[in-house]
Formats: sequence, structure tokens, C-alpha cells
Amino acid sequence: MTDNYTLIYTTTDSELNAQEISKALLEASLIACSNIYSNVNSIYKWEGEIQSSSEFVLVLKSKAENFSEIERLILDKHNYECPVILQIPILKMNSAYQDYLKNLL
Repeated sequence: MTDNYTLIYTTTDSELNAQEISKALLEASLIACSNIYSNVNSIYKWEGEIQSSSEFVLVLKSKAENFSEIERLILDKHNYECPVILQIPILKMNSAYQDYLKNLL
């Protein structure tokens, strides 16, 4: 089990905001990598109405202990009133990638 490492999942409405968040987290050495997925169709309830929008998904790789700082920075840079910020534990990973994370974080 690799309980020191985690994935952070968040979404935003623009590629520019996704890149801004990613670069700020990398510059602060809080993450090792950010994957940005574009044109994700999200369907959700907001203020009692069913909504649909195109979003950008960020999957961030980090240490579990960095979550609070990552959350703070995302909230500071995010353009949503109520963004999703999820911490997902990594149960297993290949040893070469774990070494890569260890060297960066």
C-alpha cells in the first residue's frame, strides 16, 4: 500500500483556469503532475435545476499530507462558487513511478 501518495480530483469550466491551477500547484511543489482532460460533459443539480456543461477535469498526483495546502490553493484560484475537490488514496503503483514522485515531492 502506498498511503503516502494521493490523487486529487477537481473540475473547472476553462482550460485557462485548469492550467493556472496546475501551474500554481507545480510552482509551489505541492504536486508532481497534473493531467487535464477536456470536453467532459457534466450533468448535475444546481440551485434545484438539472444543469449540463462542458468541463475540464484535473487529476493531480501528490502526497496525502499536501491536501490542505492544495485545497487552499485550488479554492484561491478556482472560478466556481462550489468546486469539487476530492482526495483519492492510491493503493498501489509501479515502483518506477513511486520513485519519480519521491524525487519530486
